[in-house]
Amino acid sequence: MPRSRLPRDPQVVTWPRPDDKTAFCSWLATELQQAIDARSRYTSDGGYLDVWHALYEQAERPRGAKPWPDAADLASYLPTEKVDALRARFSQVIFGPDPIATVEGWGEPSDRVAKVEAFHQWQAENERLQTWVSKAIHQALIEGNGILEVTERVALRKTRAPFRAALQVDEWQRPMLDETGQAQPRVDEQGQLVAATGGEDEPSVDVLRESVDFFGRGPEYRIISGKDFLFLPAHARDISEVWGYAKRIHLRVPALKQRVAQGLYDGAAVDALGTDGERETRQEHERQGITVVEQQGPTAEKELWEVQLLHDIDGDDVEEWLIACISLRHEQLLRCAFDSLEQARYVNFAPFPRSDSVWGYSFLGHKLWTIAEEHTALRNMKADRQALALNAPILRTSTSIWDPDDQPFGVGAVLDVRDPNEIRQLVVADVPASTIESARTIMSAAERVPGLNDVSISG
Repeated sequence: MPRSRLPRDPQVVTWPRPDDKTAFCSWLATELQQAIDARSRYTSDGGYLDVWHALYEQAERPRGAKPWPDAADLASYLPTEKVDALRARFSQVIFGPDPIATVEGWGEPSDRVAKVEAFHQWQAENERLQTWVSKAIHQALIEGNGILEVTERVALRKTRAPFRAALQVDEWQRPMLDETGQAQPRVDEQGQLVAATGGEDEPSVDVLRESVDFFGRGPEYRIISGKDFLFLPAHARDISEVWGYAKRIHLRVPALKQRVAQGLYDGAAVDALGTDGERETRQEHERQGITVVEQQGPTAEKELWEVQLLHDIDGDDVEEWLIACISLRHEQLLRCAFDSLEQARYVNFAPFPRSDSVWGYSFLGHKLWTIAEEHTALRNMKADRQALALNAPILRTSTSIWDPDDQPFGVGAVLDVRDPNEIRQLVVADVPASTIESARTIMSAAERVPGLNDVSISG
């Protein structure tokens, strides 16, 4: 993704009036809350996204009382099998050809076609693009949209190098000394050392200059859950109608203070957040057997929303890309800056797109859900019936002297009875042929949902 070359500081946002910042924060908080409410059926704790992930994970589901303690409670394996198979097919289609990029050229540039193709193949492998695209496809098949965030991986680098600095001089051009008698190098308004011009009469000194700089280390990818991502507005029918992207993040209090020291966040807004933890245990944590522990002080995490949006911040009737960070709980604007990238940072994978919404169809939720529920019911019904047929209950007359606690029923057991008819096993028919045929029908339907026909299945 190319960077903008506009000659402006990306961290500077000038508010025309003092109240404009408060008004912008209130407006952005309202837009975010409306988008969250619009998607609550899917993104709320226990909503559709949680249900679909639970189906894929074959997680335990809340059920009524079982007919007996050892009754079957089996989930369908179809969501897991079909999602994994379809993800593999998608990945094979995208990354099967080698190289993955095909380049055409005419005339003299055609001699460099092979080099360009090899370069793109090398970069894709170096950035582990296949791994991240496969993850995005996997999420899209479950949630309907796979959100892949593409940013620049930035790191801090500290360097030391010799530097000839000019000295501070008095009105007689004599070097000024500090309290220890050492000459003082000259610094500019930003606190940076001023280089000596090289004149013979100019006082200078050789120092070891230490600098800390940010530098890019290539692209960085991240998969964002649909529960933590929003298109603004949520009712957009096409990506061209989207004016903002929002993701939920959690940052520890020390990390927030570090960003304040770097000039990225507003110190007063960060102080207004307090020091109490705001990350809560959600259903995805419970399915993993994880509980979010109580957080205080340096371990406290604050729930924030990072928003990339098009907005006319300077009142010149031209919308510009901005990066904002806001706390909805406290309605505090931590950051608002111009975005030098000037384009969306998110790639939306929607294998089954909708014509009426930017949100796509879920393969698992909108296509496979009812088949999985039918398969779940059939599996439990077969298991219960077979368990009854193989371990049928025993009928015992009320006057029988046989006590199952004293003489348990089992292989090689000797049972004391006065009459052979005192005890007998109940005859339970095994699973009928219609149930077996129903299972075959369900499996066949599950094959057809992802697009396989009779020829491909039999082949």
